[in-house]
Amino acid sequence: MNAGDVVAGCGTRRRVTVGVLLVGVLAIGGCAQRTEDGSAEGRDPARSADATPPVWEDFTERAKAAFVSRIDGRHTGTTGALIEWAACKWGLDPDVPRAVAYQKSDWQQGTAGDRSDDQEDCVDGATASCPTSFSLVQLKTTDLPGSYPDSRTSTAFALD
Repeated sequence: MNAGDVVAGCGTRRRVTVGVLLVGVLAIGGCAQRTEDGSAEGRDPARSADATPPVWEDFTERAKAAFVSRIDGRHTGTTGALIEWAACKWGLDPDVPRAVAYQKSDWQQGTAGDRSDDQEDCVDGATASCPTSFSLVQLKTTDLPGSYPDSRTSTAFALD
């Protein structure tokens, strides 16, 4: 194995690095064009979530004013490609969201956590003790009202 190779399943593949840029340097579409094609990621149980763009609706006014023009989750691909796209879009080293996704969910988009015993924290008809964080990066509904269900159903939204 050479420096720069990444273990992927039983084989290796060359690491694709999109580079770190300041937020807003690239047009949103530019990041989509710079990510890997996502072939043979090894495992991808979040496949349907990787191909689901969000339906952006209710969110806090402050977040809307500051971020909605940039947060759209309008990209599809494998989990790895989506992580590279989001990192490029927001000017992050791709290893940062990779590490967060690994630490928070072991790269599982369907992960639900941070259980609450307060019924008011529950979403989608759940009853206490209910999860309040969703996705491979664990967006917390009590901190980001309106992010659910897109945080659960769209990997791109969760990363964006």
